[in-house]
Amino acid sequence: EAGAWGEWMRPLLLKTLWDAPNELTPEWTAAVRYAVAGHSPAGAAARTAIMEALCYPVPPGSPSGLEAKRLSYITAALTEMASRAPAEGFCLKLLGELEGLLPHHSRQVREEAASCLAVLTGALCQPLPADSAAGAPRP
Repeated sequence: EAGAWGEWMRPLLLKTLWDAPNELTPEWTAAVRYAVAGHSPAGAAARTAIMEALCYPVPPGSPSGLEAKRLSYITAALTEMASRAPAEGFCLKLLGELEGLLPHHSRQVREEAASCLAVLTGALCQPLPADSAAGAPRP
């Protein structure tokens, strides 16, 4: 996490997304989807960095609306990446987090966690590409 990404870019991205007014959430969600779509020259590295940033936990004591907003960004990113299965380690980490959020006291957070879980499950249940060897592990 050394370098510009860990020092200032990730914190700035998170602050921007988390501080965005609710009425701008659709625009920021579209920006997240575009960022992980793979149009960047940095490709997979940029996609991985953005996904890891989105999964960064909200500060303790944050309102539940912020947690729900973060989950909606993750869901949008996973939806955009539907044609590419996320890395297994990332999926397992996210599954564990989502499991902990399903009994959350806020209905909004529970619903966003369930939506995210549905999209993640769909991504994991995709068949491997035809050119993959049978039984080969997911990337």
